[in-house]
Amino acid sequence: MAVFPPYEPNERAYDLGAHPVVTQQGWAGGAMRFRTGGVRVGILLRLTFRSLVAAAATQIADHYATQLSSGEPFQLTDATLSDSRFWVYEDTPAETHFSGGLVDMTVTLRSVR
Repeated sequence: MAVFPPYEPNERAYDLGAHPVVTQQGWAGGAMRFRTGGVRVGILLRLTFRSLVAAAATQIADHYATQLSSGEPFQLTDATLSDSRFWVYEDTPAETHFSGGLVDMTVTLRSVR
């Protein structure tokens, strides 16, 4: 199983997703909503890494390329986020390169289970 590279982000931002819900029409014409699970789905996690050395940024970019081709969910290390969920990339990591070989990188992940 693949694991995200063990780097601690400078920032973590969450979109907590929602509980799975099914909506059906009620007998009086109104909408009835039923929760179909107790675990939130579709959680988005944005990790911001500042001033990474080029080798660390390359390792994250390589992980993205490998996971994109395999389609397999992965877990995060405790350094990144102590969590037991499985994640996939929501979008391509964004990179900003600076002199001295430093890189700022933002990675957006989506929970899948």
